[in-house]
Amino acid sequence: MRRALVWSGLIVLVGLGVISAVVRVLAIAKVKSVTDARLVAAATMLPDYAAEIPMIEQGFADNPSVTLIHVTTGGLFLMLGLLQFSPSIRNRHRQFHRWSGRFLVGLAYLSGVAGIWLGVVAPYSPTERAPTAMAGVMFLITPIIAVTSVRRGNLARHREWMIRFFAVGVGIVVIRIVGPFIIWFMSPTPFRDIVGLTFWAGWIISVLVAEVWIRRTRARQLR
Repeated sequence: MRRALVWSGLIVLVGLGVISAVVRVLAIAKVKSVTDARLVAAATMLPDYAAEIPMIEQGFADNPSVTLIHVTTGGLFLMLGLLQFSPSIRNRHRQFHRWSGRFLVGLAYLSGVAGIWLGVVAPYSPTERAPTAMAGVMFLITPIIAVTSVRRGNLARHREWMIRFFAVGVGIVVIRIVGPFIIWFMSPTPFRDIVGLTFWAGWIISVLVAEVWIRRTRARQLR
């Protein structure tokens, strides 16, 4: 039951992440209806935030290539990463699991470096820099530890670090879920001043949930 709930939650998060990636690509491609729909939705729920959307969008429009690399590789990372944790795929299709894992790390590095550029070098708000740098470093280091562990035959440690790795990636989706609540609670504080807080909250929640899961399942035999 617990495992089914975790999988259901992950599927929802991955679905939201992929949808967000598609919407961002369409926005970069200047599909006006997408931006208009976002403005209407934001104006209905968070009017103070809606006023800042054009400035946020301009930041992505000023860095179209980096943005496209970040969101396309990020969306693929989420979809492929979910498959890495499937026991049936891992046990029945070991070669696919290994090669997709290598591809996953490549996607992560492309998405991670692009994300660090957007959040540290060209952020919408200076408050983004610290959480983006912290999450970016974790996103680049965790797969190294995971790969090193499996090469040494330590499957348990490999599993735990892959969970942490994926949790950091999923954290960007959690930010989109907790963000509106923080914006509403902090209103009328401009989003520019609290965007970093939404980043910290999303990533911390995601990583903490992963750590709880790791500790509760640590004693189980890998299946």
